[in-house]
Amino acid sequence: GWTSRAGLSAITFDGALVVLGGSVNDDAAILAGPSARIYHNDVWRSQDGANWTQLAEHAPWAKRAGAALAVMGDALFLFGGECGFLADVDGVLPYFNDVWRTRDGARWE
Repeated sequence: GWTSRAGLSAITFDGALVVLGGSVNDDAAILAGPSARIYHNDVWRSQDGANWTQLAEHAPWAKRAGAALAVMGDALFLFGGECGFLADVDGVLPYFNDVWRTRDGARWE
């Protein structure tokens, strides 16, 4: 199954649990300066919460934590998220404002 992480996104979709994204080393990134965080863009599905099947090892959206998810009709939508805690030297915040859609968890557009 999926590895331990913080900031993952989870939802029920098409009769199953879906988990995606997230990060590890969050505390080290906050305390030690430059980000040591490792981000994920994988997608997992489970019918029972115990047995997981990977739908995508690397989805086409950028690796991130904290994305919002919603289901509308027969589609799952992913919104935004983040890839850091602080603005870069130019003041750019590490937040996403993109939207992705899938009907099966494996193919995203």
